[in-house]
Amino acid sequence: MTAISVVEGSAFAEVLKEERGLSFWGGVDAQTGCVIDQRSKLCGQSLTGKILCMPQSKGSCSSTGILLEMIRAGIAPSGFILCKAEGILAMGAVIGQELYGVDVPVYTVERENYDRIQDHQIMKMKQGKIYVFEKGEEL
Repeated sequence: MTAISVVEGSAFAEVLKEERGLSFWGGVDAQTGCVIDQRSKLCGQSLTGKILCMPQSKGSCSSTGILLEMIRAGIAPSGFILCKAEGILAMGAVIGQELYGVDVPVYTVERENYDRIQDHQIMKMKQGKIYVFEKGEEL
């Protein structure tokens, strides 16, 4: 699947899909990487090492700081796939690359492609492309 790379990088991980926007400020615990927003279907799940798919993020620029702290602590998501490009998560990902040398790619896809993504799929994000794998399938 073709994507637009908002923040370059590559990731290979399990997908967690949220149908609504998720604010990292107040919605994610920066100490554990777990979703704490009670309205989210992902509440209680860890984002660490996962590719988080959602239509767009929500909330203020404070989410940038939460993502950056997660990158510093080694508990950030592996990447983001969004329908709508936005600066909040992208800024955290760019600063994380600069300060800590950690890639957390941020890609956008058309809504029809987003709708095809399923929770718990295994995906690889690389050079503006998204590859879908079955669990146990080799690269």
